[in-house]
Amino acid sequence: MPSCGRLASIHPASDRQTRAHHMTRHCFEATFASSVRIMRNLSGFPLNPLQVTFIYPKSETTVEYLRVFGCPVLFNQRHNLVTIDPAFGRISVRIASPVLLQQLEDYAQRFLAQMEPKPSTIHKVTKIILARQDEEGVAFSHLLQEIRKRLPRAVPA
Repeated sequence: MPSCGRLASIHPASDRQTRAHHMTRHCFEATFASSVRIMRNLSGFPLNPLQVTFIYPKSETTVEYLRVFGCPVLFNQRHNLVTIDPAFGRISVRIASPVLLQQLEDYAQRFLAQMEPKPSTIHKVTKIILARQDEEGVAFSHLLQEIRKRLPRAVPA
């Protein structure tokens, strides 16, 4: 997260000079409003950004902006930007549902267990590597010797 002096600022990727898809005014408004709402929901506190800026012209009324963000909102600025207090990063995420947390942790454990390589997969990969070494006339012992020559202190003989 880029820093503005002692303040933390959120710069959406498409606001920087990137190849990201162009976002419309409404996309930025919705993204910023959603981000602030998520920040409030996760913390359990009525947190407000310090400032929100948009590159777009000022709307006819700013009442809704002030209601949603609860901070100064500036228009015709150089960047689309939400500035928050860095202290927000030290606020713990509240756990509203221990049951949901347990379900998510169980799901994550099952998912990770599926990702662990199976012995049959390791065997297949080993065979592929050995076959390619044979095709290229390279032996593992030769590769190890070359590495040891280049890094004599890092790899003991």
